[in-house]
Amino acid sequence: MSLQEIESGLYEIWKNILGKDNFTIEQDFYDIGGVSLQAFKMLAEIKKTYGVQIELMYILEDISIQSLAKLIENKLKNV
Repeated sequence: MSLQEIESGLYEIWKNILGKDNFTIEQDFYDIGGVSLQAFKMLAEIKKTYGVQIELMYILEDISIQSLAKLIENKLKNV
């Protein structure tokens, strides 16, 4: 799976969770209106979609689709 495919998939996940689509892959989840409960939903969707576990501490910091996609890509390579 390419980085662009992961970014596209994450964009869809964020769009569904946030209920909006007026953001870029460089923007921070919390800056565009995300809250911690939605972040937990995002982790569950990532696990379901990509089969990788993202640590909670990672998403409590600044997180963008771009940075998250790179993390997922690295985890998929190490599986």
